[in-house]
Amino acid sequence: MQASVVLKLSLAITLLALAVLQNIIGGRQIISHSFVYKKENQEDEDVEITFDMTFPIIKRNVSIDLVSKAEKYMKLPTWSAGYINCTNSSSEVSCYEITRAYNSIKKYEELVKSGKTKGSVLLFTEKYEREDRMSMLYQGLSIAMATDRLVYVRKDLFPFDLPKSIQDLQNSTDIINGFELDTDYRFGCANISNAHPQLIIKNITWPQVMYTHEVVAPYLRNNFGFHAAYFLGNYLFGSEEKTLLNCINQFTDYGVEAKKFEDYSVLTPGGFQRYIGRCGATEKILMVTNSQSSIISNNVAEDYKVTDDNTFVCGLRKLVSSKHVIHTFGSRYGWWAMAMHGNKGGFVNSIDFLCINVNVSQSASLWHTYCPRNRDDIFRTNNRLYICGPNSMDVRLYIDYLLW
Repeated sequence: MQASVVLKLSLAITLLALAVLQNIIGGRQIISHSFVYKKENQEDEDVEITFDMTFPIIKRNVSIDLVSKAEKYMKLPTWSAGYINCTNSSSEVSCYEITRAYNSIKKYEELVKSGKTKGSVLLFTEKYEREDRMSMLYQGLSIAMATDRLVYVRKDLFPFDLPKSIQDLQNSTDIINGFELDTDYRFGCANISNAHPQLIIKNITWPQVMYTHEVVAPYLRNNFGFHAAYFLGNYLFGSEEKTLLNCINQFTDYGVEAKKFEDYSVLTPGGFQRYIGRCGATEKILMVTNSQSSIISNNVAEDYKVTDDNTFVCGLRKLVSSKHVIHTFGSRYGWWAMAMHGNKGGFVNSIDFLCINVNVSQSASLWHTYCPRNRDDIFRTNNRLYICGPNSMDVRLYIDYLLW
């Protein structure tokens, strides 16, 4: 067992070292055409992207009216102070990529309506926290879209108005049996072929694991670039209109998600203000936290407590409405806020007591620095990132663009 762990870690380090070495030598040009999953009648754009450490964005001419329609349909946070129009060079996504994501979602919805799907993905989310349920549904939908399956989940367990394309497991008592997918380090290499039409997911893992799957990752890149969590996250959990004023950050540019872990040796939310200046938050902040202790500071304009479904959704909206988002490294709640925000922010590493700016809003969902082995509440590289052969290119691309 110990040798297996060492081998996996060595492979990950080797891939990262090769990527750095090639970049130092100069002009690395990687075209991701190996192991591309080709769905029937689908244009393959993944092979057009040159991966050279500059974040890849595909730009083509599209109708502004179509962009507006797509933004509204996917519930992108155009109402947020941090929303950057796709015509702006600072935007993480192009106008074309917004319309491409919209067309991909519409195509899947039409498939569902036609009744021509080829199996199901069943999600059993009952025993998990709300943010982990979000990740499970995102992963389940990614698999379903890539393989033309339906996705089932108990909708009443989500404090969101989920799309009609998501099937309600509560109303389907005859589809409990199926092939259960391992969600430990093997999830990125799970068999999701038609040999098992009905797939079951019962456990949780890091949000972006599907970007390392040999079948799903190429599909996601081909349809959503590296922003599947942004497009699908808002489609599933977003808000089309500007929400009530009490769920908007009205006081400051920075929304900070400060998670209190059960491990008391790590930085607590009350100490975050000492470190977030490194990420640019030098003025007053909005703090959204699960800590019920009062946080008294001249730098905290609002201390918002997350205690139930309503405050969970309101806190998420407060963060997404901010101009900038800083979250707690290892917290899926804060990560989802940054991913749905769609503009790069930062994270506080509560073990090492520092704040780090990320390269892109979709990164940093997997803990990749030192973390004690007993921290089972955090998903970390050592026991989650796995290279099984066919997904080696996908893992490499994940390390290049989504690690941090």
